[in-house]
Amino acid sequence: MKTMIACVAFALALTMAHLAWKGAGSNEWQLARDENGIQVFTLKTPGQALLKVKARMKLDTRLSSAVALLRDDPFAVDAGKEIRVIERIETPEVYLSYIAVEEVPAPLGSRELVALVNYSQHADKRVEINVQAAPTKAPPGGTSPRVKHLNNVIQLSPSADGRLEWEVSSDVDMDVPYPLANFALPRELFDQLSRQRARVLTQKYAHAKLVSVREL
Repeated sequence: MKTMIACVAFALALTMAHLAWKGAGSNEWQLARDENGIQVFTLKTPGQALLKVKARMKLDTRLSSAVALLRDDPFAVDAGKEIRVIERIETPEVYLSYIAVEEVPAPLGSRELVALVNYSQHADKRVEINVQAAPTKAPPGGTSPRVKHLNNVIQLSPSADGRLEWEVSSDVDMDVPYPLANFALPRELFDQLSRQRARVLTQKYAHAKLVSVREL
């Protein structure tokens, strides 16, 4: 009997904690981490259990180099993981592609992702890259669950000091319990930008030229 009462009390406490968390939130970005030149922010929206996350940094790199990296691999997946281009359209005005990623990092194991990647350049030379889940664009290709909700926005903006401002805003559901996701996603976005900062300076991207990007 005591065990049953304890279980009921525990379940009630969990329910109350969930309702309190879901109803909480300022709907404003809060700094969660500031380390090694990378800042990570989280946003809690009332009525939503999952946090939104964004991170930003400044780099001494070319705009074309950053775009070339991000359109090839917007998640900085581990070396050796397959990224397949399903379809690609590129003109001086617009870029659009569908990519299939064999494995992207996630709490409780990796996930398969099919995504639409598109970008255009503004008059001030700022580039906005949109990465959205497109789970029905290709048949299942692996054993990992496929991501169904993803809406990432990457802003690449020239700054007055000649450096490149790099900001990633992430709205993603990896289909894991939200307490675990809320703990893991800010850390993963920090690690992602760290990997991207290292890769964009490699020979592969240092001198990239793209018909869809006007250099600074």
